[in-house]
Amino acid sequence: MTFRALPALAGTVIGFLVGGLTMGGVFSRPASAQFKGIPITNPTAGINVGQNQSPPPQPLEVQSLDATHFVVATREPRLVTVPGRENAVQNMLCTVVTHYSVQANQLLPTEHVRVPAPYRLVTLSDQ
Repeated sequence: MTFRALPALAGTVIGFLVGGLTMGGVFSRPASAQFKGIPITNPTAGINVGQNQSPPPQPLEVQSLDATHFVVATREPRLVTVPGRENAVQNMLCTVVTHYSVQANQLLPTEHVRVPAPYRLVTLSDQ
């Protein structure tokens, strides 16, 4: 490499660095700035969560079926056990799909908990 090539190489490197910094500073925006839908708020901001309480579950998906029915999918901790070992209960994060119907200004929920194959959901009536 000759001494003539060094200024050209240095100019090229500096040009790429300046271009990269300019493009990164101009075109990078946080994800919240790219979101144009409803404003994102923190639903747990005003909730005082105690030592044995958890914040309310955040929905994975909400879908309207018609004017009086909608579905909400969340991930919630639930107690599960393996059949044959009913005394060994553990806490597992499960997908909960809740179907809501609106009747007489009330919400009527029907909950379906998705539990992995070898496990069984523990309910209060089991104890």
